[in-house]
Amino acid sequence: MTTNIAEKIKKRKSIIITFAVIWTAGISISYFKSISHIENNVYNLALNEARNRFRIDKLYRGWASCQKNIYIKISDSLASNTNISVKDNAIITNSGERLKLLNPASISRLVYHQNNQSGIETHITSFKPLNPLNKADDWEKEALTHLTKGEKEFHSLEHKDSNVYLRYIAPFVAGNSCLKCHAQQGYKSGDIIGGISVSLPFNSYINSIDIYKKKETILYALILSLGLIALFFYNKRSNNYDISINEQNKELEKRNKELENYKNNLESIVKERTEEFRIQNIFLRTLINTIPHPVFVKDKKGWFTDVNKSFEDYYEICRNEIIGKDVGSILKEELKRKSDKVDKTLLENAGKIVYETSMEDRNGIIRYVLVYKTAYGDDTKNPEGIVGLTIDITDQKILQQKMYEALEQEKQLNEMKNSFISLVSHEFRTPLTSILSSTDLLELYGRNWDEEKYLQYINSIQISVLEMVEMLNDILTLSRADRGKLSFNPISFNLKQAILELAEKERLNCKNSHQINVVFEECNFEVNADLKIINHILDNLLSNAIKFSPAGKDIILKVEIDKEFIYFEVKDEGMGIPEGEIKHIFEPFYRTKNATDIAGSGLGLSICRQFVQVHKGDIKVESEPGKGTIFYVKLALAN
Repeated sequence: MTTNIAEKIKKRKSIIITFAVIWTAGISISYFKSISHIENNVYNLALNEARNRFRIDKLYRGWASCQKNIYIKISDSLASNTNISVKDNAIITNSGERLKLLNPASISRLVYHQNNQSGIETHITSFKPLNPLNKADDWEKEALTHLTKGEKEFHSLEHKDSNVYLRYIAPFVAGNSCLKCHAQQGYKSGDIIGGISVSLPFNSYINSIDIYKKKETILYALILSLGLIALFFYNKRSNNYDISINEQNKELEKRNKELENYKNNLESIVKERTEEFRIQNIFLRTLINTIPHPVFVKDKKGWFTDVNKSFEDYYEICRNEIIGKDVGSILKEELKRKSDKVDKTLLENAGKIVYETSMEDRNGIIRYVLVYKTAYGDDTKNPEGIVGLTIDITDQKILQQKMYEALEQEKQLNEMKNSFISLVSHEFRTPLTSILSSTDLLELYGRNWDEEKYLQYINSIQISVLEMVEMLNDILTLSRADRGKLSFNPISFNLKQAILELAEKERLNCKNSHQINVVFEECNFEVNADLKIINHILDNLLSNAIKFSPAGKDIILKVEIDKEFIYFEVKDEGMGIPEGEIKHIFEPFYRTKNATDIAGSGLGLSICRQFVQVHKGDIKVESEPGKGTIFYVKLALAN
């Protein structure tokens, strides 16, 4: 044996001794815990028997107290309790026999005397017993003290005449039937009268504990011995093994020298082959780097094993950063899942796949690409990986999208033209019909009418003409807006005064059918803005609020100004806008389904939005059908 082997055996011996000590200590601790567990289990077994005796005794007493009267022939052992004052305590039968009324305690004592062979004793006791036989002994006095403090039960082991007893007591609670005898002591239903104690002989249980202790001692001694024997044989086997290993090592040294010679020869061959592969790799690298599109190679696991220069430039990532990583390094999770799905199909079925997808580059720009993928390997049924080529088709996609948008715009213009023709033919027909009918009536009967009626028809013609002029003005305004010809002419003026004048004008126009309440937030009302644009926007919103609200409903106009913007809020209690149509209300000629019976061109809100944009502002709407609509307008100050 060498020196190292001897030291190893010596060290192992120390470890084995340490383990033996730990094993002995562990088994000893487990043994004492097991003995303690046995003692507790046996004690609990005896305690449960005492509890059962308590329940049986309580059951006798409960049954007896529920009976009306139970009598028995008087004997020396059942003398009457003179301390109990109960009607019919003793009676005489027709045959002359004297019978005594049994209370629950007497019945319990009768049962106890009949079953005294087991050595178990029960005893009802109290601090204030009516019967001297129920007087508490010293242990019961201590136990009653615990019960009066709220404890559910009390028990302990007591020695008496060289015997051991388990003494147990639990409270006895007065029921309504108990008050026949105990009401005179001041007890009420639910009060604790006293307790029922049980004395259970414990010697037999101690014998059981001793038997279990002997069995546990034998078992744990056996386990301890087996453990120590196992450690001994382990130590012996390990020593033999080390000696055997030492012999084998000598043989290995001899073999290693032979392998060293073989390795030197193999390295020479590998060096030559490596140089050949290096030259071939340079050729392939040069070849794929000349391809102007991203090229990549992945293994079965989906990790990149090679990429070309175009790949690095396109994805803005160095070759060293991507090699050994998956496609998640350059694509988001959703696109990664799609790519992995294609790769899985290729690896299972071989062949090639071409598909189109989109991605977001590092600048946040969406790029569209056409991806060519094919599986590679000697065995087509078991590919080794995937080779892919990516071609950017973003420019083609943009051109395709522009063509689509041009077609959509032409379609929208065509729809707008049809809407315009339909609107003009419908909206102009009504005032033209009114003008024609009024002129016909004036021609036929006008010379015979009084001046008031004559002027009434003249006024009708004028109103119809004004409606047509207003509609033509809206169309011309919308046309100027589409051509970017709306002018922005800010001036300095008092906004509060301008708003009040506009509100008064709207009240007169609606002939006071609606009340327009203007609310101003405290601020400086001298502003620099385009008054004509503001009047046009608010005139349209207020007239719409009046038009689409029942008569008598209030219109609220709130005005607020800060350092940069003017804020308007127009609120009505009208019919509201259907939820699905809110997104269309600013489109030219659009009218909601619930407003088709109300006169209008569908141009007002579209023109409003154009004016708001000219004033570098924003317009929003909130509405609930049947409850009303709120328009929020924000206009930039021309400071």
